[in-house]
Amino acid sequence: MTNSEWNGMPLPPAWCMWPAPWKREVIAYLQGNADTIPQRWSELTFREKQLVVWHLCAVGSVSAKDNSRVRLLGGTTAFAATYAAKTSKSHAMMDVETSAFGSARAQVLAYRDRHPNVLEAWRTAMLYPKPNGGKRVLPSVYTKLTTHWLRANGVYQRPERMNQGHLANTIALLNESHVNLVDRMSDVLGRMHNHLSNRPDLQAKIVDLFHDLEILQVDELYPIVEFLASHIEPELEVNPADLYEDDSWIREF
Repeated sequence: MTNSEWNGMPLPPAWCMWPAPWKREVIAYLQGNADTIPQRWSELTFREKQLVVWHLCAVGSVSAKDNSRVRLLGGTTAFAATYAAKTSKSHAMMDVETSAFGSARAQVLAYRDRHPNVLEAWRTAMLYPKPNGGKRVLPSVYTKLTTHWLRANGVYQRPERMNQGHLANTIALLNESHVNLVDRMSDVLGRMHNHLSNRPDLQAKIVDLFHDLEILQVDELYPIVEFLASHIEPELEVNPADLYEDDSWIREF
């Protein structure tokens, strides 16, 4: 990620090039979990630190509440970014089935248990890569989504708040991942089949599984795809005759 999740501005080049452990050191310091200022953090200008803090607040890695270090660098904007991140996450937690988990605390714990890699993604990197020639495969957490889309930065978003372009690109991503995942799994099955020539019984099971994968549909792998598609607005049909110049209004005068 090279642009801020808060305002879209480019993040400092130094921050973008830092490996994940360096970033975690800075985040731990900003969270108040470390007293020593990381040397590399000291080398950034105040403006660069400010951009990073806003970005980290927006993705939920740090909070401006009861945190003097974040407030000092981020000011009131840090509070707004913190609130935006909390709002995004709370929507996802509110959708956990109350019948299954009961209390609000149990819902939060279940949310964390079901998505352990999301919290790590907020602190380190993107959940899935940017377009790379149609070779992307989504993490397994995306097979569990039903009501909220999980953006690459680990923030949940309601489909009704996504614009038409984002919806179309997301559905294309799900189809891309579905095709690539089935291809990879089929390739693995083919290799297993070759190595089990002395176990025809297992080979037969592999062939059956291969045929099951052949007919696996994208909505069976990613249930949210139909919900996303339901928010795509239909295209309006235009009468070709309306495209031609009409000068009848001139004749009225």
